Amino acid sequence: TIEPEVNFTYMNDNFARFYRTTREALTSPDAFWNVVYEDPAFRDQLKKRILADCATGNPEKMHWEDVPITRGGQVVAYISAVNIPIPETKLMISTVWDVTNRKQTEEAYQESEERYRKLFEESPVALFEEDFSEVKKDMDLLRDKGIKDLIQYFDEHPEIFEAWVRKVRILKANQEAKRLFGINIDAEIPAVSEHEALGPVSRIFRHEFYELFSGHTKTEYTGQAQDFDGNLIHVVVRLEVVDGHEDKLDRVLVSIQDLTEQVHAREELERSYEKVQESFLATVHSLAAMSELRDPYTAGHQKRVAQLAAAIAKKLNLDDEIVTGIRVAGLLHDIGKLQIPAEILSRPGRLTDIEFNLIKEHPSVVPQVLKGIDLPWPVAEIAYQHHERLDGSGYPRGLKKNEIMMEARILGVADVVEAMSSHRPYRPAHKLSVALDEIRKHRDSKFDPAIVDACIELFEKNEFEFEEE
Repeated sequence: TIEPEVNFTYMNDNFARFYRTTREALTSPDAFWNVVYEDPAFRDQLKKRILADCATGNPEKMHWEDVPITRGGQVVAYISAVNIPIPETKLMISTVWDVTNRKQTEEAYQESEERYRKLFEESPVALFEEDFSEVKKDMDLLRDKGIKDLIQYFDEHPEIFEAWVRKVRILKANQEAKRLFGINIDAEIPAVSEHEALGPVSRIFRHEFYELFSGHTKTEYTGQAQDFDGNLIHVVVRLEVVDGHEDKLDRVLVSIQDLTEQVHAREELERSYEKVQESFLATVHSLAAMSELRDPYTAGHQKRVAQLAAAIAKKLNLDDEIVTGIRVAGLLHDIGKLQIPAEILSRPGRLTDIEFNLIKEHPSVVPQVLKGIDLPWPVAEIAYQHHERLDGSGYPRGLKKNEIMMEARILGVADVVEAMSSHRPYRPAHKLSVALDEIRKHRDSKFDPAIVDACIELFEKNEFEFEEE
């Protein structure tokens, strides 16, 4: 009864437990309000409301949801209660539910939604929440008809694609999305059908439709699109179906990151790099020309060696940067001959042992000549090693096997083939077949087998020929 004191004729254990107290505490006269509700202000407010509701005798009013129970100033539980009057008595049946878990789950969900809303709205990336549910129905119909290639179907039925675009509902868009696509920050997001720019967004929608039709719930697309002002932009688009919405596709999160500035900056950097490369290679060619001016019989030798060495490196599937380094090393590999007297280099007769030993030292001079020049490849060391051989019979240091850089081994093979097949002051040019027989003869002893095989294959399959000046 409530008169207005609360007196219990009977209660079960859960009744007291749900109120976070005991039977004994609740059975003392007028203990209910003071025991259950410790906050005086809240107690008086709730008591007034409950007494007023019960005084009406209307069962529909005697229903109270999510009433907080506090202990020590902290909410420890939530209860919901219904009082049902017993006819012709002052008694009521009070049924109480402990809804703490449900209430805490709701609060956690609300907090999560608030965090999500804040992150969504303030994200520096353009974010959309979109509803593809109407499109999903059409996708299912196409699957039932046996359509598998959606892109081909769109090409044959462009009107279907346009209709699908207009069926997509934009549920939310953050401020960055509005800025990127020229929508008033304070305006509501218009439906896609109201946009006059079907063309500008078609690439993005085309990709999204294809991925969703293929059953993917998460995808990424990088390419070009246009904003709603018609400006070309570079974007990365990420699409993810929100968990639990896979069947209907009625909640899909789409992010669009504008990469235009980064792409333009990268393109400008690449243009600058190309200019630097062109200037650098021009310097390399000038250095190579200086050494060849002193040795007219070998004019063009370094350039042709660089051509063949680079072709072998490509045949071996080496990285482009390594190929470029080998080409540069080829252009400079004989620059050490600058210190050798011109009359020795161009002498038509046989050299003395002293003169030949002097020539054999030219690789050692390369590091000194290139000292102080900051090169992005180990050009000096490659050139230094290009006369070394796997069996240790080479010069100037007698290096063996893995002591010799891969780049130097390639350069060594290219150097032999070009030198033998070209005219020299002390002998006429050999046939190319003789030069190839020479490296084949010393395959695995002096020369790397893989490099020899690649070089021979280039010529036998007509995949390479020397470029003349």
